Amino acid sequence: MKSWKKTMIMMISIIAVVVASISLLLFSPWIYSFFQPTPPQPVIKYGEFPFKLEYEINGRIVVVEDTIICKYKGIGVSFGTEGKYLKWESYLASEGKSSTDTTSGCLLVDDVNQIYFSLSGAKYYLGYLSEYYPELIADGPNFYAFATNDSDRWLRPDEILNKYSIRIISFEPSPPIQNTFK
Repeated sequence: MKSWKKTMIMMISIIAVVVASISLLLFSPWIYSFFQPTPPQPVIKYGEFPFKLEYEINGRIVVVEDTIICKYKGIGVSFGTEGKYLKWESYLASEGKSSTDTTSGCLLVDDVNQIYFSLSGAKYYLGYLSEYYPELIADGPNFYAFATNDSDRWLRPDEILNKYSIRIISFEPSPPIQNTFK
């Protein structure tokens, strides 16, 4: 009887070690990320940035005026090598909330195509990129779009003109703010 108890205790111990080892391997990236230093947080955590986009389609001039709402959403933890990072949200005031950093809106909807434009996002407008990645914002936000039937790549304004006969007349975004991170 005693040998049966010893065998049972030994099996339970082995199973516990195996389960603990597997758990450690599965959660080690998370544990590593969790103990990474917290990045500095922005002092300004909210902003509204108006823009104006004017384009021509089929001889008709269309003007889009809207506001990009940008928010800092806290600290996130990546299970990879990134560790802790700042979470952001941006969306168009006319379209309501989104959970992504990049803001986009619909430029044209017809029977075949939906053309979307990208206006950058909270990292740009709330000053994170200018503080930590100034080389990425040298020219400011550029107008890029993609069509739902050609969504595997971004289209430049000249491609939008050639492919969909949409001419971008002007794009006037708000400048990003100067933010401090503590």
